[in-house]
Amino acid sequence: MRLASVASLALLALPAFIASSASVGACQPYRRLADPPAPPKVPFLPPASVAGVTLSDDDICARLVNGAVLCRRDWRPPEAKTHPASFVPVFEGGDVQQVALGGSHGCVRRANGVVQCWGDNEHGEVSGHELIVPWPRVVPISGAVTQVALGEERSCALLIDGHVVCWGTYLGVRRDPAQLPVLANVVELAMSGPTFCLRMKDGWVRCGRGDSSLLAVEGLAAPTQIVAGHDHACAKDVTGAVACWSLRKDDLKGTSLKARAIPIDQVVQLASGEAHVCARRLDRSVLCWGENEFGELGDGTRVGRATPAAVARLTDAVDLAAGGRRTCAKRANGALVCWGRNLLDDAMFHALTGLQSPPGPPGDDDSLVPEPLRVPGALQTPAAEG
Repeated sequence: MRLASVASLALLALPAFIASSASVGACQPYRRLADPPAPPKVPFLPPASVAGVTLSDDDICARLVNGAVLCRRDWRPPEAKTHPASFVPVFEGGDVQQVALGGSHGCVRRANGVVQCWGDNEHGEVSGHELIVPWPRVVPISGAVTQVALGEERSCALLIDGHVVCWGTYLGVRRDPAQLPVLANVVELAMSGPTFCLRMKDGWVRCGRGDSSLLAVEGLAAPTQIVAGHDHACAKDVTGAVACWSLRKDDLKGTSLKARAIPIDQVVQLASGEAHVCARRLDRSVLCWGENEFGELGDGTRVGRATPAAVARLTDAVDLAAGGRRTCAKRANGALVCWGRNLLDDAMFHALTGLQSPPGPPGDDDSLVPEPLRVPGALQTPAAEG
């Protein structure tokens, strides 16, 4: 009824508008309206200039070879967003070694061991007391950092001496980094959502969820890398074998966690998203398993898999990244490809990245197979033609 009324009013007003327009036209000479401003041009960075990408469901950051960092999510106030659809140069200092993304915040680790974080700081995950930190700010950590890892509302850093400091919602709300008790000789961290895992110098891996106690993981043989999702974690060993374990609440009621072998070999790198895992093999192929609702396994389907399945159209991967329900790989020629959640209708990937595949049916914006990702540089407005 309301739509009909609006339409009727519009039709009634139309004759008066036409008459008014005719009257104005009779009194004034015709003048051509100015052309609308040209849309900003997006220059893309050459593949060789991108060292790698870091993913979450809400963001993607590109770390450049020169140490700078570009991210899609813009934490600046609205009035400062001149080009809200562009990638934002988050860090231009030129010495970033690592980028990490959490639920709604990010951190960089610089070559000198300093950590700087930005984003949502409601729970102290960036450190300090401001609720929003739009640009990377130094986190007051005593000691050089060798790795930074982020969860949903928490952040942790591994120090060069093997100790771990955390801030945010770990063991209560901490707005400044605090050293975790009874933890030393740590060589690697893995975090995602509430999951928190440590790989120790003696080869043991310990994991927990939320503020639960850290439990030892049984069934691992000399692990060399660990990764974590929201309810799982995995490790690979020096032989290229992989084992994974569950971290649901019921699994934490015992005295240890049980890892089970995954039928895959010759793995050189693991990457984990929220509910899936991908492995890069020695022959540069990539296999994935886990949930696949958004195409994050990259096999052309939405069928979840308990065992690894090959990613379509990818036989030359040299690096791997995953986060949220998305996955990306770097190819031997330096090109980046990505697959998973909302890639075909997200300005982050579509309007700015030059994806070639046409979108699927309405509402079907996930990419089920690897799509080319081009990282945009700073937006440029074309000069007026004279």
